[in-house]
Amino acid sequence: MSENKDLIKSIVLSIFDEDGPTPVLCWPNDLPDTSRLIIAMKTISLLMGDAVYQSGEGTEGINYFGILPFPDLGLNGLTYFFLIADEEARGQAKAATITILIDETNNSFFYTNMKYLRILLDNAASNIQTNSKLTEYDVIMENLREDLFEFTKEIKDPFSTKRKIKIVYAGLDRAGKTSFLLGVQRKYSEIIKALPTKGVERTEETIF
Repeated sequence: MSENKDLIKSIVLSIFDEDGPTPVLCWPNDLPDTSRLIIAMKTISLLMGDAVYQSGEGTEGINYFGILPFPDLGLNGLTYFFLIADEEARGQAKAATITILIDETNNSFFYTNMKYLRILLDNAASNIQTNSKLTEYDVIMENLREDLFEFTKEIKDPFSTKRKIKIVYAGLDRAGKTSFLLGVQRKYSEIIKALPTKGVERTEETIF
């Protein structure tokens, strides 16, 4: 998994407990305590409002996504805010966040892959909401980490057998689009006979 560590820098589960915003689980394990605390405090305080706890009628529907900068750490974070049911807590729920952190120079990663990242984070949060033990949280976060690493591995190797890439060729007539595709297909003898394509032509090829 080491090949993915240069993209995903850290993953942090934070919970607002009796001590305030607390980083409960962190990867990597050697992430400094000050960095953990900064991440926990910033993600929970910025995404939690007083209205979150007013009704106390449940945890459903209270979840937010936010992309937050951490300039002191040189990181950007995608944070998912949600509630964990707890009868002893204010409003019968504890605020929690899961944050994925990357180098601030890769900030387009979150926007480009938001759809899939939201699914992974929502799934992890839902599993945490239905479990109550820290050991179970540890397993859930480890599964999230593995899913993220598998996803980033496919991004780094876009032509792997696991991915399908959609490429659109557009341009003027007789520019060579069809000839290029024939070259990819190794149908060199047909290039000289190629005629301008009428309309739209779709093909599926296995390359590399």
